[in-house]
Amino acid sequence: MESYLLFSIIIRRALLKKFPNSQLPTIDELENKITTCLKETITFARFNYDDCLEEELYQAALLMNLGEYRNFQIVKSEVKERHKFLESLTDINDLRTYGQGKEAFSSIMRWLNDDLKFNISKAEITQEISREDTLPDLLLLLQALVSKESRRNPEQLQPMIENHEQDDIEIKVEQLLLNFGK
Repeated sequence: MESYLLFSIIIRRALLKKFPNSQLPTIDELENKITTCLKETITFARFNYDDCLEEELYQAALLMNLGEYRNFQIVKSEVKERHKFLESLTDINDLRTYGQGKEAFSSIMRWLNDDLKFNISKAEITQEISREDTLPDLLLLLQALVSKESRRNPEQLQPMIENHEQDDIEIKVEQLLLNFGK
């Protein structure tokens, strides 16, 4: 989800709203910082990126019944080649797709809050997402997360005991969807 917040225009909009009379990072500065943070998640394998790739490749091989990838050495070799490809990426959209969004967003938040001394939260940035900012796959993801009450239940199964934390998440997702009408 954090990858969808790694857009300089959204972050800048949130900063402008909260700090209208402050010296703020420019769109270019934000874009450069986002690019750097995303690249770091790949280049430095700072966040166990190789382990994630190995696990993804192994799981995909199991799902697709590809026996050759059950060999650990083959998986390691494939991951090494994949990592070379990922390290060569320079386009920010590719980096958003392949980088570790959660870790990159955390780095952006540390930069904004600790280094630049802005006190801005993830929620404040999230509130600034508008329909024009969203990618089609984000909208599909959010719609898939909408509350269970709106989902079809053909067998009229009894709902499980609700988890209040899950309810809170669903309320936030519904609020996000409502914000898309901005």
